[in-house]
Amino acid sequence: MENSPYNPVIRTWSAAERWWSKGHASLVEAPDGKWFAVYHAYENGFYNLGRQTLLEPIEWTPDGWFKATGADTAKPIAKPAGDAVPHGLALSDDFTTNKMGVQWSFYGGNAADRERFRYEAGTLVLTAKGATPRDSSPLWFVCGDHAYEVSVEMDIDPGATAGCCCSTTAGCTPASATRPRTS
Repeated sequence: MENSPYNPVIRTWSAAERWWSKGHASLVEAPDGKWFAVYHAYENGFYNLGRQTLLEPIEWTPDGWFKATGADTAKPIAKPAGDAVPHGLALSDDFTTNKMGVQWSFYGGNAADRERFRYEAGTLVLTAKGATPRDSSPLWFVCGDHAYEVSVEMDIDPGATAGCCCSTTAGCTPASATRPRTS
């Protein structure tokens, strides 16, 4: 086995970069013959959200090795040529079906959490759990789209407290969020 003279092919070069811990790439060829590395990395400042999938152009060198083209992974790249196919994992949810989408999960949850939600007229109704964030088993999903919008309304029993925690990236704020109200 021989190591590539271009190693490391893909890596984080600076603490100021948007994507950290880049690695574990697979090479894929687009229908037009262009090549890409598909790998995962943590978004700078959002390590707790887990690794996200990135696509970066590569090029083959005359000596038969490949290397990254130097594309800025913090900026969008042109979509590879060819027709897109549905992936079946939509990040949007209008809550009109009586089924929790695969993008949703209860953090640290268990089978009993299935009883905590229901759908009413295109709205997700969620029953609270726990007294602190530590024992609440919050509903969550990782959203890689910085323009994602969230709208929240809470009905709270008299004497109870509640909260909504939305973690967003810099420059991205929820479209609307109403303050908790007392029923």
